Amino acid sequence: MERHQSSVQRIYSERDKAAGEIEKLREELERTQATLGKSQLQQEKIQNSLDKAQSDVDHLQEKLEKATNEIRRVRKTKFSGLKLSR
Repeated sequence: MERHQSSVQRIYSERDKAAGEIEKLREELERTQATLGKSQLQQEKIQNSLDKAQSDVDHLQEKLEKATNEIRRVRKTKFSGLKLSR
């Protein structure tokens, strides 16, 4: 009987030890998931910043093209006027 009780106690002890390790793993998983969530949020913020920067670059590129075209038009008009006046 004492041998049986000792086996039962050993089983309970192993069960408690395994339950403790499962709890540690669960806590580590929660920390990892929280870190992952923060990383995803940070990645989304960075992507939003990149998208805005790209939009700004596109807008400035359009303004540059318009200004360049305007300069070409003005030069062409002035050059044409010079040819006509000679």
